[in-house]
Amino acid sequence: MEEHLKPGPCNHKLYPFCAEQLDCLNFFICKYPKGPRSPFHELDIRAPIREQYANLVIQGCPQIHVFLPSHSYDFDVIKVADPRHHQL
Repeated sequence: MEEHLKPGPCNHKLYPFCAEQLDCLNFFICKYPKGPRSPFHELDIRAPIREQYANLVIQGCPQIHVFLPSHSYDFDVIKVADPRHHQL
């Protein structure tokens, strides 16, 4: 993700995202992309994407939505516990 947010002449529309620390951005993926009010899963940018997708059914190419900390969103968010911190 850091590679895509490096400053350059072509990504001027992404400047607000480049100015923020990567850990401050909010990343989401839609759980059921065909539903009108589908819940979204919040992604952890520092965790491996494979672990985060382990319990999701993904069809086609998923879209990852990125929000600035100052932006609000009007969809339900499912926060999944970090699988590396589960205790048996």
